[in-house]
Amino acid sequence: MKSLIRVVLSSLVVLALPAALSANTIYEYEGGAFGNVGGVYAVGDRITGMLELSDSFAGPPCPLCAGIGDVTPGITRYSFTDGHQTFTEANSTGYFELKWRGGPVLPARSVPPS
Repeated sequence: MKSLIRVVLSSLVVLALPAALSANTIYEYEGGAFGNVGGVYAVGDRITGMLELSDSFAGPPCPLCAGIGDVTPGITRYSFTDGHQTFTEANSTGYFELKWRGGPVLPARSVPPS
């Protein structure tokens, strides 16, 4: 009986591993500093945020997409702020497009020289 329990428990662990190994991807955004502002905004304010794309999202609804694609169905959560208000999936409706070529194509991040 003990060996049967060990086999069953071992099987459950093996079956649980693929689910534990998959993970969503979080993309962060930082916009350029505002230059011409009014109201509550100041020069130097910017929009920052993040979105989480589901690991199970296969891509925009065309099999060989290349170009801008709607990734909204794959978004599990998002948050964007300008420092004065924050938009999330709880208080807004988002629509997201990313350049797509078999997966998201993101711009190279430039790092300023030290």
